[in-house]
Amino acid sequence: MKQTQDLTQTRLGDAFFTDVTTICGVKLKPFCLGHIILLEALNNPIIGQEVKDIPLEDAISHFFIALLICALSYEEALILLTDEKVFSEEITSFCDNLIKNMELEPSWNIVAKQTLFREYMSRHLDMPLYNETTTADGSAPSGNDWKTSIFVVFKKLGFSESETLNMNIKKLFLTWAAYAESEGAVKIMNKYEVDTIKKFNSQKGGV
Repeated sequence: MKQTQDLTQTRLGDAFFTDVTTICGVKLKPFCLGHIILLEALNNPIIGQEVKDIPLEDAISHFFIALLICALSYEEALILLTDEKVFSEEITSFCDNLIKNMELEPSWNIVAKQTLFREYMSRHLDMPLYNETTTADGSAPSGNDWKTSIFVVFKKLGFSESETLNMNIKKLFLTWAAYAESEGAVKIMNKYEVDTIKKFNSQKGGV
């Protein structure tokens, strides 16, 4: 049993016991699919793979909006973004709280706070590595967004739309991967395989 545990790449418990993250005085909920959908709908660059070269003032605005969204459930954040009164009240409260936090932290730095937020997202977006086991038949890839496929799978598993949208993304990825493996579509790599890949990439990068 010990050998099996040592070779385990991911543990479901890690998805349940996520760290409580507070940034700029805002207590964030676990990063979820709903947050991704809303940030993408706003074209918020903080969700992108690459840091875009945008004016600092705009970058700060996007960052603060992302904080507010991730402090709420999908449904609450949707109201925030579509109700001007609610949005105005939340922004006012956020700014008041932000000023207090800056006064209490002499070394307060916007770049450091943005880095904390990216680390928060990265911890949740740690998807298990896997190999596809299906044989390619030459057919064209699906034009569906990956999030649509997630909804289809989780509907089959009996989850409601709200549960799927608000499930922390790490748990969602682990559940999807386990389902896909049970269906024979993928084979999740064990820890030895993952460590070997990381070691190879590290050595390759050092050349």
